[in-house]
Amino acid sequence: MNVTVEDLGPVEKRVVVEVPWDEVKVKLDEAYKEVGQSVALKGFRKGHVPRPMIEKLFGARLVKELARQIVEETFPKAVSEQGLHPVAEPVVEDDGIKTGDAFRYRARVEVAPEVVPKDHFGVPLARHVHAVTDEMVEAEIERRREGMAQYRAIEGRDVSREGDVLLCDLMGKLGDRPFSVEDVQVEIGSPKREALPGLGKALLGVPLAEKERDVVFDLPADFGDEESRGESGGKKARLLVTIKDAREKSIPALDDEFAKDTEEADTLAELRVVVRHRLEEAARRHSDSELRDALVKELLARNPFEVSPALVERQLDAVMARAHQELRQSGIDLHAHPEQEEGLREKARGAAGDNVRTALLLEAIARREAIDVTDADMEKRLAEVAAAQGRGGNVARVKAELAKEGRISALRLALREEKTLDLLISKATITEEPSKAAPEATAQGGAK
Repeated sequence: MNVTVEDLGPVEKRVVVEVPWDEVKVKLDEAYKEVGQSVALKGFRKGHVPRPMIEKLFGARLVKELARQIVEETFPKAVSEQGLHPVAEPVVEDDGIKTGDAFRYRARVEVAPEVVPKDHFGVPLARHVHAVTDEMVEAEIERRREGMAQYRAIEGRDVSREGDVLLCDLMGKLGDRPFSVEDVQVEIGSPKREALPGLGKALLGVPLAEKERDVVFDLPADFGDEESRGESGGKKARLLVTIKDAREKSIPALDDEFAKDTEEADTLAELRVVVRHRLEEAARRHSDSELRDALVKELLARNPFEVSPALVERQLDAVMARAHQELRQSGIDLHAHPEQEEGLREKARGAAGDNVRTALLLEAIARREAIDVTDADMEKRLAEVAAAQGRGGNVARVKAELAKEGRISALRLALREEKTLDLLISKATITEEPSKAAPEATAQGGAK
């Protein structure tokens, strides 16, 4: 077998393979023999049909199939001998099998780029320090209070007031645009919990026994998206509001009893300390995430290289699969909206390319710096996963489940990337500076 490689670009090669006629003839004779033993034609005993007749009846299909088989058998060996690493199926053209001639085919194939990392140590970085203020602590405690609110049937009064939560159907017009929505919650006196700006104020003081009510109120000029703003923003909303249910909202008092009910502290003072600590942890995680993002961005700028379109498409497929799953949970079938699906895919293309380049670059750095993941590293991470899932020390079960799902290799790869980033951060030149904007964080969910 004679193999030559032509460069079509950094991530695309043309592999030209020639298989000698002697080898092709052996395979061709075997193929005709196999067909001859199984074919039955009138006037001939099974297995005794002359080869010329077999060639006439089955030759074209048989030769085409043999060419395909030879490509499948020889191509993996050819690229292995040349040190190539294909990332997609090859596009093959062949000259056909001709008596007495070597079988020749050309395969155009995308390959992983050869990444030679440089300048990956000593990267200058700025760590943004996110201060946790008293206002942030109080806002988080207020969020906890809101989360523990109770909604009771309204008794002893006939009209709505601030704090009431109404379940409504809305139908009418926003400016010139028709509008209709069902089962909307409107919290009176809370602009953040209004379906439409101004609706809560319009429903303040309305008789609760009056299940349907016409309301008219002004919409702000910046209401709606850019396309619809001219038709609705700055105009009036005219709606028929059907009140299906009304509840009185009651939030716990800001006292020690509330702190105890959170099961995190015995006093309000202790709860403030706990919340501040968790917000500070969230701020540190956010700062670490920003630092790593800045490091990766700088590394990609210092190490430009092309990546195979097939790798980017594969990454996009994974992104879209997650998007489909998340939207299905919200009752949205993205397949039913092909234009939106394609738009979402194109919007994610740039980030997908960066993700592929990042993975390849970190892998190259890990090889150069001999970074590996030990069994102890894996056991520690598996224990962390088990703890996060509330399984305590049941590491063996978590490991078995990940192995069954084929995710052990992915976990090992993620750990290697983490260790590589940790090394690069430790070698970076880091300065600290106050953040211009505090991260959006909670004491439970961490930084976003």
